[in-house]
Amino acid sequence: MPGLDKLLTPDDILGVPELLLAYQRSNSGGVTSGIPKPKYRDADKTERPERYEKEHQEYLTALKKFIQSHPETVAGIELELDGINPGRKWAEAQNSYKKKVRQQAPMQAQTKYLAVGWDTNLEGAATWRGSRQVTIG
Repeated sequence: MPGLDKLLTPDDILGVPELLLAYQRSNSGGVTSGIPKPKYRDADKTERPERYEKEHQEYLTALKKFIQSHPETVAGIELELDGINPGRKWAEAQNSYKKKVRQQAPMQAQTKYLAVGWDTNLEGAATWRGSRQVTIG
C-alpha cells in the first residue's frame, strides 16, 4: 500500500506487532544510525520477568521518541509487509475464479439451458434439434 508510511503514527507502529517487526527489519543491519537497540534479552523473559518488562518498556519509549524525531525511518515499511499482506493472494484467487467462470459459463449455458438448437449444412438446409426433429430446406 503506497503511502502507508505517511499514515502511520509512532503509536500505530509500536501498538501493532506486525508493524513493529516490519519497522525493525526495514531499519536493521546498520541502515539507520542512532536507532535504539534493545537491552533486554529473551532469556530474561522467563528468568527475570520484571527486569525484562522494564527494559522492554524503556526500549519502546526510546523507539517512540526516535520515530517521532526521525519520521523518515518509517519510509519503506510497506515493503516489509508484503510477505504478510493477503491482498496479492486474494487478488490471484479472485482472478482465477473469474477466469474459471468465463471459461465454464458458455458450456453451462449450452448444456443446462439450451432448449432448441439449429444445425445447418452446406446447402443451407437447417435441422431443428429439440424435443422433436424438424427439417427445413
